[in-house]
Amino acid sequence: MRVLIDYRPALRNRTGAGQYTHQLIGALAGAYANHGRPAALDLTVFSSSWKHRFFQTTMVSELGRVTVVDRTVPVRVLNFAWHRLGWPPVELLVRDGRDFDVTHSSHPLILPARRGAQVVFHPHAHVAEPGSYRPTTFGDPANTFHEKAILCRAAENTCYFASVNCASEGSGTTSAIARPDGTLLCCQPYGQEGLLVADLDLDAATGLLASRCRY
Repeated sequence: MRVLIDYRPALRNRTGAGQYTHQLIGALAGAYANHGRPAALDLTVFSSSWKHRFFQTTMVSELGRVTVVDRTVPVRVLNFAWHRLGWPPVELLVRDGRDFDVTHSSHPLILPARRGAQVVFHPHAHVAEPGSYRPTTFGDPANTFHEKAILCRAAENTCYFASVNCASEGSGTTSAIARPDGTLLCCQPYGQEGLLVADLDLDAATGLLASRCRY
């Protein structure tokens, strides 16, 4: 499986998202290497900045067995092109002639890829606040809009949307998977640690509505 992860949030002054990105790459590379099957995961780390170079901020040895692609396209230019034009695909920037099976970014932009997204992962940490509503059913009308937004993101892009929350008592959202038609496939019980497993019909994730969108 070919996987590309956008490293730009971790390029400098790492916040929570940057630390998450850095640790995610190291964990993936380490997990596959430790199991004696590094060939099962072809992991590429992508970075692009006019001012800041990947090799000036990160030792490659920290990340394990990865391929590093570091470009000089300014961040604002690339963000504008991706957000407004849906171009260029990451494969064009990597320039090795192969497509990716999975692309991931902690940045709130859709990361364009030639084959489009069939599954979008949305990691987050929604911790209960004092006096906040504590739901027991997914998409409760008395709750905030966030869980309904999960269904909307799936429907408006005709893809699966997997939202992954850190389990905590009283959390206002839970981990869930939405179908490409905007209906709920499954969800984790609120506040309960566990692994949410589901079978996905990727043929249903056509990306039809996303492909019709033009900025």
